[in-house]
Amino acid sequence: MTALVDPQEANIERAGFAVLGVVIKAIEDAGAVAGANGLNVTLDAQLVADIKAIAPAVKGAVPVTSAQGT
Repeated sequence: MTALVDPQEANIERAGFAVLGVVIKAIEDAGAVAGANGLNVTLDAQLVADIKAIAPAVKGAVPVTSAQGT
């Protein structure tokens, strides 16, 4: 549906869900350790390339802020 409205938004949506999927799997795999000590997530080269491709559109659409609130 998103692609019908704006093809670029569909790319952003796909990348967002891909990153969220990686993070959810890492949290599930880490179990209680993730909540106690934080978590590092590794993104594969293709996902990094996909994110780089949509980064200008995302930056133009929403303000970029630190995940740690700084």
